[in-house]
Amino acid sequence: MSTLCEGPIACGMADLAKTATSEYKTMKFDTSAAYEDKKTECEPKFDKYGLTDKLSTNFEKRRTISVSEALAALKSKKNRGKFVTPPNMESVEVLADSPFHKQMIQVGNCMLEYGKMIGEMRDSTDLWKAKDSEGLRKRLEEDGFLFVKGVIPYERAQKCRMKLLEHLASKDAFEDGTPIEDAIIKNPKEGGWTVDAESGGFVFNREPDSAIRGWREIGWSDEVRSVYAGDDLRNFYRLLFGPERTNTTDGFKMLSEVTWLRAKGKGEVTAEHTDYYYFKENTSVYKDNRHPYVAGYSAEEKKAYAENSAKDDDGVHIRCDLCARVFERAKVTPKLPADWCKEQNGEWHCEDCARQPFPFYTCWISLGNYQSGNSSLCVMPKSQCLTEFHNPLKGNQLPHDFTTLVKNKWGWYRAEITIGDIIIFNVKTVHAASKNISPSFRLSIDTRVSSNWFRPQCLYGSGEAAKRLAPERLSDEFLKTYVPPPPPAKKEDFADEFDDSDDDASIGKKRKPVAMGMGMGMSMGMGMAAVKRPIKRAAMR
Repeated sequence: MSTLCEGPIACGMADLAKTATSEYKTMKFDTSAAYEDKKTECEPKFDKYGLTDKLSTNFEKRRTISVSEALAALKSKKNRGKFVTPPNMESVEVLADSPFHKQMIQVGNCMLEYGKMIGEMRDSTDLWKAKDSEGLRKRLEEDGFLFVKGVIPYERAQKCRMKLLEHLASKDAFEDGTPIEDAIIKNPKEGGWTVDAESGGFVFNREPDSAIRGWREIGWSDEVRSVYAGDDLRNFYRLLFGPERTNTTDGFKMLSEVTWLRAKGKGEVTAEHTDYYYFKENTSVYKDNRHPYVAGYSAEEKKAYAENSAKDDDGVHIRCDLCARVFERAKVTPKLPADWCKEQNGEWHCEDCARQPFPFYTCWISLGNYQSGNSSLCVMPKSQCLTEFHNPLKGNQLPHDFTTLVKNKWGWYRAEITIGDIIIFNVKTVHAASKNISPSFRLSIDTRVSSNWFRPQCLYGSGEAAKRLAPERLSDEFLKTYVPPPPPAKKEDFADEFDDSDDDASIGKKRKPVAMGMGMGMSMGMGMAAVKRPIKRAAMR
């Protein structure tokens, strides 16, 4: 059961009536909408204080307001200065029986009071079950995320969970004498695991390189891969985004090459961040999923593209990896350090491209039953609308205008999550995780999806104009010289990617990506961590 609040915890209707009794004449607001909407619940309690007639007399005289506005108005004099609903939330929804009432919850670097600055996510399961594609897309666009329960069937999610638990048990990760299903941590000081699902690479030098092959076997097992790259997610994406992409037509594309298996240990917390920066710095998923026409449609465009490529990152010029335009390094904002280069720092996006909406999403999949005490994913709704992604906060994976949201006290959402539930959010949506204060590992998988080709607005404009200039189907003329992208990776592609030695000399020439989704550092106080071995060949471009 959930309740809509306009304060730390919603006042009882009797308390509101008492407030109205003493302040009604001076408040001068209309509560008729609240009365009519909540008639069954409110009438007896307002009658008790003789307010029913007073509530009805203003019905036609003043503007109609919502229930939440009426409640806020009733409490405004009594609680003025104590609570203001976060500007990115219409109301703060809380669970009536939650143990977190008036408690502080650590989310990333913040301590948030439940019911004030953090409430419950809006559940979109009803839209999914009703196959309401338009409703899902609209909510995702507006809120920056969707919370949907049971997308991965319980039996399949449970098999995946047990596969991971059995592998962790072989590493003596659980307390002696406890069931592996409980995932009780044997040594909390050692932290958890974050593993690339397809390559087997992991972070924090968590294990010797000889363990990589075993993790790769787990990531490619039927039990695990059916969760992050199976038909359940594919069908959900098809409902949400439409048809799947082919080599010649636009559509969604599952990006299983950027999938992480996680076992979050005790005391670990994911700091607030956006996924945009990780992909830009450590993978090529943006560049690989832009519209093919960017590389040149006509002979003249192909020639210009080649010329721009020759100037790219030459110390004087820099080319945007999304729109392919060339800029003078000395004139770009923010200024690039003298030693900045794509080989070490990844893609570079011009201000125009960095500001526009991105058709890339993270899908977080729960492999257990989790709440704020054992690390649940939290999101800052509507934060995908931030624009200064070209100018990140120093030392953080956040755009510079994030400070405005903090100053204006934007709120957060969390959820009571069960096994098989998903939270899908835009790569520009600010998110974090609550601190795991339980004795057990928190198990989850996060993977990515591109809803369509990225169309640089500086080249094609937006909306229908963009699709006319960069159509959903490639032209026959273009296809004559078009080289389609390589097929998805197979397990065999990683056979020679790693060796069993502990010698890091072999990776000295390659960039070592930081852990995906760790935000400002990895977990609190741990700093940025390098992956023990290169994640993927694609990520090294």
